[in-house]
Amino acid sequence: MKRISILFLSFFIIEMIFMPTLYGQSTGDYQSAASGNWGDLATWQTWNGSAWVAATSIPDSTSSALVTVLSPHNVTVAATIGVRNVLVNAGASVTVSGGTVILYIALEGMTVNGILTLSGNVPTAAPFSITKTTGTLIIGNGGVVNYNQSGASTSDKGALPTATWQTGSTLNVNSTGGIAATGWNAGGGQNFYNINWNCLL
Repeated sequence: MKRISILFLSFFIIEMIFMPTLYGQSTGDYQSAASGNWGDLATWQTWNGSAWVAATSIPDSTSSALVTVLSPHNVTVAATIGVRNVLVNAGASVTVSGGTVILYIALEGMTVNGILTLSGNVPTAAPFSITKTTGTLIIGNGGVVNYNQSGASTSDKGALPTATWQTGSTLNVNSTGGIAATGWNAGGGQNFYNINWNCLL
């Protein structure tokens, strides 16, 4: 009888360990399959109820399905898109290429526990590279935002997205446009946790 009890206890422990892996997702959820462009099908997999399979559509703001960017993948936003319910895991990254490219965050929002990079000469006026519509941008504990500026004058300074910067989050401001381009045209009126300010003269 004692052996049977131990056996059942062992099965119970194993089930508790693996249950989040087996049942932690819902049908239609997305996860990254590899590094690549957000708009490429090869970047994504979807959960069909029993397994992760190749995606037949890209995640966007039309679906409330959870979208998880897995470590060590880097997903690049190379064309304007709306998203919702996005989780960037620690060790994973999302790069918005700046310029006229805009990532709209809607409804359930976006949580960054990994890295979010805004690169290039990001927009100086709304809509910015990262723009919240109805969603919230959260930079989690250990989450990093790299704000890379390439403008060469004060008029080229980009705008920083408003976010909830949790304890342990970090903002890296990297200006390659000289001291005149350092800073931002909007987004400075918020509470940060860690800030690293780098300016290449």
